[in-house]
This record gives sequence, structure tokens and C-alpha cells, in this order.
Amino acid sequence: MGTINYYLIINNSITNNFMRRVAFFFCALFVFVCMQGQTNFWENPTLVNENVEKARATFVPYQKSELALTGDKFKTPFVHSLNGTWRFKFSVKPSERPLDFYKTTYCDNDWSDIKVPSNWEMEGFGIPVYTNVPYIFPHNPPYQDNEDVPVGSYRTTFTVPAGWNGRETILHFESIAGAATVWVNGERVGYSKASKTAAEFNISKYLKTGKNQLAVEVFKWSDASYLEDQDFWRLAGIERDVYLISRPKVSLEDFFAVGDLDKSYKNGIFSMDVNVRNFNDAAAAGYSVVVGLTDAAGKTVFTKTLGVPSIAAKSEQKVSFKQSVASPKLWSAEYPNLYNLTVTLKDAQGKTAEFTAAKTGFRKIEMKNGQVWINGTPIIIRGTNIHEHHPKTGHTVDQATRIEDIRLMKLNNINAIRMSHYPQSIEMFKLCDQYGLYVIDEANIEVHGLDGFDRSRHPSFIKEWLGQHMDRTIRMVERDKNHPSIIGWSTGNESDFGPNYIETYNWMKQRDPSRTVQCERADENQYTDIIAWMYTSPQRLQAYADRKDTNRPWILCEYAHAMGNSTGNFQEYWDIILKSPNLQGGFIWDWVDQGLEAIDPNGRKYFYYGGDMGGDRWVHQENFCANGLISADRTPHPGLIEVKKTYQGIYFEADDLLKGKIKLVNHFQFTDLNRYNYQWSFQVNDKVVDSGTFNAAGKPGSVTPVTINLPSYTPKAGEEYFLNVCALEKEGTELVPVGHVVASEQLQLPASNYFEVNRKADGTLKISKDDKDLKFESGSVQGTISLQRGLLTSYKKDGKTLLTSAPVPNFWRAPTDNDFGENLQHRTNVWRTAGEIRNLVSAEVKDQTADGVEVVCKFKIAYLDVDYTMSYFIRNDGAVEVTGSMDMGTKELPELPRFGMKMQLPESFDQVSYYGRGPLENYWDRKRASFVGRYDAKVKDLGFNYIRPQENGNRADIRKVSFVNPEGVGVQIEAVGQPINFTARHNFDEDFDPGLTKKQQHISDIDRRDLVAVNIDLQQRGLGGDTSWGARPMDKYRLMDKKYSFSYLIRPFVK
Repeated sequence: MGTINYYLIINNSITNNFMRRVAFFFCALFVFVCMQGQTNFWENPTLVNENVEKARATFVPYQKSELALTGDKFKTPFVHSLNGTWRFKFSVKPSERPLDFYKTTYCDNDWSDIKVPSNWEMEGFGIPVYTNVPYIFPHNPPYQDNEDVPVGSYRTTFTVPAGWNGRETILHFESIAGAATVWVNGERVGYSKASKTAAEFNISKYLKTGKNQLAVEVFKWSDASYLEDQDFWRLAGIERDVYLISRPKVSLEDFFAVGDLDKSYKNGIFSMDVNVRNFNDAAAAGYSVVVGLTDAAGKTVFTKTLGVPSIAAKSEQKVSFKQSVASPKLWSAEYPNLYNLTVTLKDAQGKTAEFTAAKTGFRKIEMKNGQVWINGTPIIIRGTNIHEHHPKTGHTVDQATRIEDIRLMKLNNINAIRMSHYPQSIEMFKLCDQYGLYVIDEANIEVHGLDGFDRSRHPSFIKEWLGQHMDRTIRMVERDKNHPSIIGWSTGNESDFGPNYIETYNWMKQRDPSRTVQCERADENQYTDIIAWMYTSPQRLQAYADRKDTNRPWILCEYAHAMGNSTGNFQEYWDIILKSPNLQGGFIWDWVDQGLEAIDPNGRKYFYYGGDMGGDRWVHQENFCANGLISADRTPHPGLIEVKKTYQGIYFEADDLLKGKIKLVNHFQFTDLNRYNYQWSFQVNDKVVDSGTFNAAGKPGSVTPVTINLPSYTPKAGEEYFLNVCALEKEGTELVPVGHVVASEQLQLPASNYFEVNRKADGTLKISKDDKDLKFESGSVQGTISLQRGLLTSYKKDGKTLLTSAPVPNFWRAPTDNDFGENLQHRTNVWRTAGEIRNLVSAEVKDQTADGVEVVCKFKIAYLDVDYTMSYFIRNDGAVEVTGSMDMGTKELPELPRFGMKMQLPESFDQVSYYGRGPLENYWDRKRASFVGRYDAKVKDLGFNYIRPQENGNRADIRKVSFVNPEGVGVQIEAVGQPINFTARHNFDEDFDPGLTKKQQHISDIDRRDLVAVNIDLQQRGLGGDTSWGARPMDKYRLMDKKYSFSYLIRPFVK
């Protein structure tokens, strides 16, 4: 293997005590290595890396300042991209890999081509495998099953650009997923196994004139894989950009710029360390560094020249300064003001030796009064976690996708992201700086699969693994330290807390005291600045809010598990957070479904998840990779609008609605209400009868009263009244257009009494009855109620069928992912077919009255021995009021998934118009963002294609819904006495229900049927969303009573 460099960065600020501990650690490593002479290099935890350059901020030299300020690393003659087509050989295990492929004489004619950057599984080599907690390989750290360790061998050639002679050439990999060995021109350069951060190698001495050969061998699994047990697809390869950097012999090695504020939060304190490196064999003297800062308009803020002391051969010098800046524009997620930072290295003759640039900002992060403050105010994190994921290219994400992610976040009031669970591409951080997102940057360390494992072998606890913990932490901090968007560091995710995390926490606090450091598993010990627990209920959140013994805020690092049809009771979290100083928000799990795009033989798009594509050979966790607020192709889930509304920075509250008085509560940290335009509308039932605009001004944290001049009206039975208000972007930004609604509310006036009306029906009702049927007719309406079945078996107008299948009781829904997670499909299985298996006990036709005639049909739910009644009141105009009632008596039965009925309509009745909550699907515990109004849609557009088929497409608080054919003829269903719910689709519910297990079902497995299936429900249980592995919806959103009853009216309808 040659010489091994056990490299670990030791920053000058580290205490002597810490240095002694590290020295002891290296001694232990030396002994350990001597004892492990036969250890495979890919199974050696003490081998941190070999010949990798020390970590530093990511920047490159430029010739021109205007190009440098673009931040485009390829707009310089000193960077040469190696992206493109490489030669590639895939081996299923180490013993089958080509051992001498790195030699210049090796012939790779029988190899394949591969695109770099990429994950090789996404290019057709090997199998993508998804798992969350369990490792793919046996739990035996640091060892692997070497019969199942795929290896990728890469080769490419390059020519060093003209003009690079006499300079140093650095080979830069932004991320290699796997343990990688690098050769240049047949000579071994080094080894790296820390993915998701950069690995740089100085290859100057290996280069030759003309064509050079680069070879890279990547082991998918190694000892380092025990530290990368994140909840994502396990993909390998050279997955981010690869390029050469040309640096002068005396070069800018690193810099650390901090734009801080004074105690008044008004004036800036800009501090900076600049490291200059001498690659020469002799000392270098007379150099200077010139630092310039300009604002966005190009105006100079300051220029600072620093003399660099003589730099010894093969060594570095650091120069530092502080500079006061009067009244800078501050950086925040609401106002991401950036400054241009230029750094010039000049030689002894005053000539520019090297020039680079970066963006920086002024903001102050501090712990104050038990809270995280930014720029003098407590912060509120309206956040989400985000994985690096693309549906076609896996972990290799393009810039357009990153921008689209941020655009959708900004449109939906998300102000923060947690890099879960590793540092993303440096380009993502630049975008967060530019567009304004707070970032928690997280070290690429997770040992979730070893929870509870033997601590004498656990990577979090033993010194043999400390080097890798430190290396990954240091590489993150040093690479990303100059980004103002980063407000805090994370030691990693979901690992048993051990001594190695104490070391990484201490190092980060010493290296960068300007930011917070958090550790989720540190609980409430001293090694976390923030309580970062995950997954709780609103009740537990309230319990923490009520505590008086806390001195740190709880910011949920993960919450509101958005798997499938989820995100229920989201507002309940924020009702607590917004009134509790020691709660400062959280990060939803998570942003994007990690689905991999596929096309079925019929051309239908769907998405793979765990266990697909041959992944069932290994441990996998099905569709647990799909927890996003958006689909893999960036289609927003319906739940995202609930997040948008809950996260909005302005809450509209009723004051005295009858007089048009409302209050605007400003929950922004830095934005006055006058930034926005405001609109209102007054709605009677489903029609807007008046509208207007108003102005508002109010500082952050303020409550501003507003009076709206509502139109005069006289409350009437059968009417309800709503005041709709919204705030709109006045000026817009690059990503958020003018007129975009940033906050909205619908307030119902107390004089509303829509359901308190007796709607009389005119017409002449004719009844005929025999032992089998009751038949009725009114004008052109005809119908039949079977007295032997107790069902409305026929309903027609002008001889045309309106119902193709009678309404029948229904208590079941296709289980959501949250339902499966809490075992609803087993726990309530008695209700699955209960509505189908019923025995008619009696059918009583009551005497006809002046209003119509009633038929009461009593049933027994067969195997439950529960009484169920369906009654039909046939009105004089031929409309039928259907009532379903159930009394479980004293029987101990599980809760109901839903209480309602299902029926079928002709396929042509596919044009839907409804008066209720919309326009997107909504549910009992996820409907606050869905306002009551009139909405029109096609049946095919009412549902949502979740990655795994499940319950979808519900509409809540329905007053009326009509289904008509293209000629405008159909049927209307109207709620009686209380709102109802409906779903409609060209499929049965059963098509979305795989049974007691999920069975790897995809949306492409569901073929459209030639019908319209309609559910009319009193209610179905809430969606929940606290977790997807056991938590149930809040009790107030569950059907746990013993008695239920509801009614609705069916009538013919002509549009």
C-alpha cells in the first residue's frame, strides 16, 4: 500500500489539552496498524485517508473580477473540467476487479462508457438499494461481506492546459460516494473515503507533457460505510464535479470571513483570516494580501492590504484583520443582502499572483435568553430537511433542480433547510446565500444501524474511529465556513451518543464560535447548543414549552413525517410554537420523495422505491424513502399548501367580524407589514359579492388592527358569510413574482347558518309498491328502492340512469402510509368489508305525507352484530334524502377508518362542481389552507398520485357536489344538516388497497375503470403525521364514538 498518511487537521485555536489527546490517538493508531498487517485497506477504520490535501474553503483562482463574482468555477483559465465520458468497469466484488487497470499499458477496449459525474447504478451498473436503518451488509464493524462489495474502476485521459507550467495542479473531486483510490499515469496518488465533501490531491509531480491518464477505483462499501447509514438510496460513484485547479507556487490556501455585528446590531465587524501557502522548496518573502469588499451596486466598502510574513518552504502563513463597517445591509432569510469579497495575493513586485472572490454577508448569530437570535431578534425556523435527490440521476443533482427546489420553498414560506444528512454540493449553499434560506449544515456521520450495539466496537465510542469522525467534521466546516446562510453546524444524525461526538462538538465550538452546534442524540447534556430532538407530538411539545428549567430552545431537527398522504394536525404544532419562547420551530421530514423515475410498457410514469429493480435481494424498507412535501419530479403534494399556510409570516385573526374588524399578527423577524399589498373579498355561500384592497403597516412582532368596510347584509337562513383576506407580494423577487399570495385566511362570520333551513320540494310524487320494490316517480324522475335488499337500486331522469350502483355503507379506506405504520390495516380490519356483508332485518314503508314518503331499512352488520339503518326520504320533486345511522351499543370495537357510503355513477359523469373546501384534496386534520368556495374539476384531476397508491382525493366540508356529463346532465349530492366529505375517481377504493401488506404496489399498477366511483362520508379519520411508524391521528380527528348518523340528498341535476 505504500506510505500511509494519517492526516488530521489541527487548528491553531485548539487547546493544548486537545492536542495531547490527538497525539495519544495517533500513537494508538500506529500500534493498531502494526497489529492489523493483513487488514484489507477498505476495512481499516484507522486509515482516514492518504495524501489528501487538508480541508479548505472551496474557491478557485480567476483572471477577471467580473467572472470571479459570478461564482462559476469553470469561467477561469485556471480550472479544467474532467466531467464527461470516462471508461468504466463494474465488478460485483473485490476479487473480480481488474487489479492492474491503473497502468498506462492496460487495455480497456472491452470496458463501457460512463458519464461523470453520476452514480453508477443510475447508469445501468449494479442495483440501487434503499434502506433507512438496517445496513445492507452484516453488522460487523469494520468488516464487509467481500462477496458483495461492488467496485467501480474508472479511467480517463486529459491534457494539462497550456500556461500551467511552473504551477501546482490540484485534482479536485467534489464528492466520491465510496472508498476511492486515485492513480495518475500509473502512479498511486492517494485514497479518500469521506463522501459528500471534497477530496483534493496535489498531482503536480505525477504529470507529464501531453496526454495524462487518471484512474480511480471506488469500493461501494468499506469501513466508512458504517458512518453513512442515512435514510437514502445507497448509490456509488464519482457523483459531483471533477476538475483540475492550477495554483501558483505561492498561493491563497484558505480564508475565513465572518461578517459580524456590534452589540447594537447596527454596525458591522468584519473579520478575516487568510492563509497563504508556499509550495516551493525555498522560503517566499515580500507577499501581500489585498482584501476588498463592495456592495451589490459595486460601491467600495473597504480595501485592506496585509503584509504576509516570510513563508518557510512547504509551509503557510496566516494573516488576519478586523474592520468596522458602518450600517451594512444585513443578511437574513427575509433579506439576503450579500457583499462581494475579493482576495488578491500580490508578490514582492506588487504583481497579482492570484485572485479570487466570494459572496459574504453581515449577520450575528447568538444564544440569548435561552433562544437562538439572529441580528438581534429570536429566530423562527420554518424549515424542512432536504436530501440531494434527482428522479433520473440519483444523488447527482443539476443546478436547475436546485433552483426549482428553492423556488418552491420560497413560494411556500419555507425559510430554512437542514442538510440531511451530509453537506450538499457547494452550489446549493451559494443559492441559499443568494435567495435567503437558513441552513443547518450536517456532518456526513450516521451510525443508526448500530443503535444499542456493543460499545467496545461501536464507531461512536472507540478511538479507532475518532479520526474519521474528525475528518468528516473538519472537511464540512472548513469547506462551508464562509457561507452566511449557515447558521449552525450539526455533528451528524441518529447515532448513539459517544465520546467521539464530544470531540467533534468541542472542535467545532473552538473553530467557529460564531455559529451554533447541535447534536440530536446529545439529549440535554452540555454537548449541544440546541435541543434538537425529533418526532414528537403536540402534547409533548407543549410539555417542554411549559417547563421552567430550560435554558436552550427546542428546534425540532425532524418532525411532521410527510410520508405519502400525511401532514395532518400540522397547525397544532404551530399553535404551540408561536406562543412559546423556548420553541423555535423545526424541520419537516422531508422535502422531496426519493423516487427513481420509471416508465411502464404503456408509457405511464411512476417511481421506483425500496425493493424495486432487484433491490429485494437486500434488506430494504419499501417506500419509506418517499416522505416528501413534493414528488421526486418536483410536483407539490397537496399537503404543501397546508405547510405554506401554517408557515406564513402573517396571521389574520378575527376581532369583531360583524363590524369588519380583524387583526394582522406579524410573525416575521425583519419584515414590516407594509412590504405587501392586501386584498379582501366578501363571500355569501359560494359566491363573492364584494371585494377590495386595504393597507397595513406593522413592525415584526406587532399586532395591527384593520377595519374593512364590508357590504351591508341581512343574515338569512340557508346562508353563510366569509371574509377572505390575503397578503400579496408588492415588488417580487427573482423567484417570487409580483402578486404571489404569501399569506391568506378565510374567516367565517358568526351570523352564518347555512344548514338551518327547511328546503321544501315541489312536485307530484307517485308511489307504487309490491313485495319486492317501492317505485316512485315525480315528473321525469323515476326510482326504485328494493325492499328485499334495502337499497336504492334505480334512479333515472328521462329514462337515463343516474346511479349505476346503489349507495351502500362503507367504513374502510385504502390505508395511507401512516395507517400502515400504526397497523390500522390489522387493528381495524373488521371494518374492511363490514359494509358489504350485511343482513337486511326489515324494510318499512311509512305513510306518505305532504312532504314525501320514507322507507326505513334496518340491517345487521353480519359478523359484528351491529345495527345499521339506511332510510330514504323521497321528496315530492323526486330527490331522495339518504340517511345512514349506526349504533354499536356496548360492543368493544376498533375505531372506524371512515363512516359513509359508496356508490357508482356513469363514466360520462366526469365533470365535477362542488361547494366546499378546495381546490386540492383536504382532510379532517389538514384543511385549514383549503377555503370554502365553488370549485370545478374533472374526476381524473381530483386525486393525487402518491408514489405508493393509497387513500387520496378527499374533499371536506362539502355543501353540494354535482357530477355531470358533457351535455351538463347528471346528479347532485347535497349535505343535510351538516357538511359531508366526498371522493370521486375512475377506480374502486380497493384498487388502492393492497391488503394487509404493501406488496410493492405502484400507481402504474392501477388501471382506470369505466365508471365514476363516489364516496359520500360523514367523515374519515384524520391523516396524522407525527410519525409514520406508530403515531395515530390526534383523538379529536378519530372516529371513536359508538353512534354515528348523517344525511345527504340525491337529485337529478342539469347544469
